[in-house]
Amino acid sequence: FFSICVNSRKKDIADGVHVIEGEGGDFVDAFLVQMKKEQNSDAPSTFDEKWLEMSLLDLWAAGQETTMVTLNWAFSYLLLHPQVIKLVIRSIMVASITLTCSMLRASNAFLFAYLFFQSLLFKEVHRCATIVPMNLWRDTSEDTVVGQYLIPKGTAITAQISAIMNDDQYFKNNCNFNPDRYFNGDRIEQMVVAFGLGKRACPGESLAQAELYLVGLFIYLFTPLVISYVP
Repeated sequence: FFSICVNSRKKDIADGVHVIEGEGGDFVDAFLVQMKKEQNSDAPSTFDEKWLEMSLLDLWAAGQETTMVTLNWAFSYLLLHPQVIKLVIRSIMVASITLTCSMLRASNAFLFAYLFFQSLLFKEVHRCATIVPMNLWRDTSEDTVVGQYLIPKGTAITAQISAIMNDDQYFKNNCNFNPDRYFNGDRIEQMVVAFGLGKRACPGESLAQAELYLVGLFIYLFTPLVISYVP
């Protein structure tokens, strides 16, 4: 599949249908630009079409599998906690009515306050599911001292994300699914590091967070309204 995609892009470039400007408009463009540069030099390079196809496979697999599993966990937790579903519906309905009603002109801060619950809900899903319990492995580039421990150069290290997000010091009753825990003002949501931290954090975090809002959309669209009176 990825070979077909790459060949199709190369054909479009050759036919003038697709024009690369600068470094290109996407990952494939940028890779092809760099591949051409390195082909013109005598230095050994890993920039070839096979490597491009494998890179696309990695991006697709990482984004597809993790998103699917996270969505499954989100729906599972919500099915077990119907009271949370009611809060999600209420927050979406208030924001939706405010946006569509011409008599209500709410500020962005007002709308954010109602959608803020959804963001905290997703934080709790990430924390409880912990679909990637450990971060990527890295090597220390030099001797490093952490606390009382000397970590020699070349040591393979990683961060155990699950331990951070289940630390009872920050998350009381950490085995319980409870989005309300983030309303106590302690800013413990900063301890939910499902995507890692710093420059080497997961590059797909913004896409994954956007896709999680599908959970709220599904709940809103497919939850029947109960009418308590006869029309």
